[in-house]
Amino acid sequence: MAAPTTLSRWMAFRQRERLTCDLVDSEALTSMSKGEVEDYNDLRRRVISQDRVFYTPDLESLELMLADLLADQMESSSVASHMLSVSGRSGMGKSTAVQALGRFYDRRWRKQEGRNDDESFIPVVYVGVEPATTPKSLMESLAAFFNLPQYDLSVTRRMTQSQIKRAVVETMERAGTRLVILDEVHNIRSNRQAGMDAATTMKMFTDEIDATFVIAGIDLDRAELFQGDMGLQLDGRRRAHDMRGYSRPNMNDDEDPWLTFLDAWEEDLPLLKQAPSSLRQHASYIWDRTSGSVGSVRALLAGAARAAILSGEESISRPTLEGVGIDAHAEAERRTRAKSESSTKASAATGRKKAG
Repeated sequence: MAAPTTLSRWMAFRQRERLTCDLVDSEALTSMSKGEVEDYNDLRRRVISQDRVFYTPDLESLELMLADLLADQMESSSVASHMLSVSGRSGMGKSTAVQALGRFYDRRWRKQEGRNDDESFIPVVYVGVEPATTPKSLMESLAAFFNLPQYDLSVTRRMTQSQIKRAVVETMERAGTRLVILDEVHNIRSNRQAGMDAATTMKMFTDEIDATFVIAGIDLDRAELFQGDMGLQLDGRRRAHDMRGYSRPNMNDDEDPWLTFLDAWEEDLPLLKQAPSSLRQHASYIWDRTSGSVGSVRALLAGAARAAILSGEESISRPTLEGVGIDAHAEAERRTRAKSESSTKASAATGRKKAG
């Protein structure tokens, strides 16, 4: 599914329920016709490929931080709006996390207000910032989210930045918007001046709308958005969380976060012969392949699960994992780490020889 960066996509995203399928035993599978087996396997592959949101330590921290910010916003209407910033390198699950938070609050507020089917009520806005975004194009993206005729690009190109911003603010006020999520904020990187201009625009925008902001992106501490006097003021309003991924597992600790994360993944995979907690025996290998990156884990385990269905193995083995390619960044990190460890071992061996 495409990123929910328009109102219609966001509505579909918040309403979508997770696919599930029942596991059958080998006898039931052999009793199916060829077409029934193909349909069943297709459903399982779809279940495997869908996005997953696990209650990780990062997500737990973000939930608490956002709940605190929303409470502040509700009770302190006369002070400057604060924002939650979610930073980290690529593949840490930033977008998945902020989208999950947005969907949770969208559903919660609609239920509280009794407005589940009210299309005029838009409590959450989600926008992905495109590369080389300028302050005006950021406002255009926010306007485009609502998919209204007056926000067509052919119209907004003739409008000033202030006019677009005013229209966006008025629309959000009418829609009852309470949470604005700006993803991929690191894309405001064309030059330092553009970042400073964007900071000015963002500060003015957050001052005008009675909503809480969540921004997400790569290495936000160095983003141009927080440069200059206005950027520093904006920086002073944000509460930051850095998503770092999982550390190398401690195999002697049954409650190690990495091991429990793999358990959650395993429990969610519709494989007929996957024994509980059997992924733990591959925990170190999986970490070496992915460096603890949530996105890389998804690619590796989902790919291995699909391969296990195709082969009829119905469980994830080391050879199955080895046969799955993942993102180039994770593979490059693995090679660099292996080279470094090899060099360290060689140096240690040389030192022992000299000492002998």
